[in-house]
Amino acid sequence: MRRCYGRNYCSVCMPLAANVPEAEYPGWRRTTCPICGAACWETDFMRQIKATQPDTLAVCAMCAVTTTHVIKLELMFCDDILSGVKTFEVRFDDRDYQVGDRIRFEPVEDGMRVDHPVADRTYKITYLLRGWGLAPGYVAFAIKEDI
Repeated sequence: MRRCYGRNYCSVCMPLAANVPEAEYPGWRRTTCPICGAACWETDFMRQIKATQPDTLAVCAMCAVTTTHVIKLELMFCDDILSGVKTFEVRFDDRDYQVGDRIRFEPVEDGMRVDHPVADRTYKITYLLRGWGLAPGYVAFAIKEDI
């Protein structure tokens, strides 16, 4: 299964170790999903794909069927998201956001990517509002950390 995530990368699906407790084939290696941290199996086939398409990201079966949006977040908001004080986002509605989708933040300052611990977390959209009280083309959504 291959799925594209915005403009940043595409993914292939890794079997979950919870579903396949032992390696089914020689060459399978235990790893973790870079989105949610679940234990998975990296297969020879996935390594071949990554060798020819280096921008491809291998993710677990759950993340492969759930849309994960990687969106920029100004550094001035990162601490509030990380601490749980800021639990919402208002965004231009150009990605078809849905309840249940996951969010990964890419911290930026002055348009440049910066390091911040919020980049290592995954959040889930728990509520979505379009229309009522928002400018046309915008969406507001509530988030909580996806543990």
